[in-house]
Amino acid sequence: MLLKRLVGNLLSNALRNTHRGAARMALRHGRGAWRLEILDTGVGIAKEHQQAIFQEFYRVPQRGTEEGFGLGLAIVSRFE
Repeated sequence: MLLKRLVGNLLSNALRNTHRGAARMALRHGRGAWRLEILDTGVGIAKEHQQAIFQEFYRVPQRGTEEGFGLGLAIVSRFE
């Protein structure tokens, strides 16, 4: 259930911020471990926000939608 929620959060972020192009998910095996990759052609994250996005309740200031609580990436970053 937790893995489903984590993957859902990452995909949701990718799709919500990709207005042109695509978002894709890949599951790869190598070096004795599995790796989940979510790639998108979205707007990206400005350098000044790249560390802060993993803090609880942090949301990148954007024009338009104000979705979420800023918890998704903080939760994802703790999952190893």
